[in-house]
Amino acid sequence: MTNSVTRQSPVPLYYQVESLLRSQVASGRYPEGRLPTEEALVRRLGVSRITVRRAMERLVQEGLIYRVPGRGTFVDTRRSAEFRIERNPADLLGFEEDIRRLGFVPETTVLRREWIQAPADVADALDLAPDAEVLWLHRRGTAGGRALWVEDRYLVRALALRLRPRDFSTPSLLATLARARGLNVDRAKVRISARDATREEARHLDLRPGAPVLVAEFAVEAEGAPAQFVRARFRPDRYAFAFIIESEAGLRRGGPRREPARREARASTAPEVAHDIE
Repeated sequence: MTNSVTRQSPVPLYYQVESLLRSQVASGRYPEGRLPTEEALVRRLGVSRITVRRAMERLVQEGLIYRVPGRGTFVDTRRSAEFRIERNPADLLGFEEDIRRLGFVPETTVLRREWIQAPADVADALDLAPDAEVLWLHRRGTAGGRALWVEDRYLVRALALRLRPRDFSTPSLLATLARARGLNVDRAKVRISARDATREEARHLDLRPGAPVLVAEFAVEAEGAPAQFVRARFRPDRYAFAFIIESEAGLRRGGPRREPARREARASTAPEVAHDIE
């Protein structure tokens, strides 16, 4: 994240300012807790006061900062000290974008990559022939330099061949395929559960063996055919899934939508959930 904004970017200026402030707060830029004044940010960033005010208001609504009349704007130190990424898994292509929006930089390391015969559970999840060949990617992901997830990703041959070598370390492979390679994603079956970390998982996630991990499994279809199966294990203290659920009566009414309360799927208490995304 740079320390400036640019009018040449297609990203709105207020969103650039919001992202910049969020990143600075997350990095501990304001150890005393007090943010610069609106006037100071206007001068420093070369944007209008309306732009700064809009960006800061969004952070106030989020609870990351708060205002004290007559004193200024301050970081909510309890909130900023947390390292928690929360997202809706129904947005299949928004993984990397959501992490960046929260002020963290996602990075992925490929630990192993090879063509293998699809494991039985993967073949079953994707409805593949027992001898189908898939590209197996074993990867570790961080956000803000801290361990967040480790995953095993299995891509069918037709999909894997659309990737370039540099794509393998992209945090969101599916988004890369959709946006840069023209893949049309149809649907996914998502299963969320919890279990104890293996020794290898614990090592990659900086946990003690046996600590709980949040497990998310995605069986994705694209362009009318099986595409990939992903089994990702997340640190539950740093990642949560948030769902929007509407009753049939609410959908029929079609009234104004209000921001729903978020419920976290915590590894220590979360039951297994099977959720189809159309």
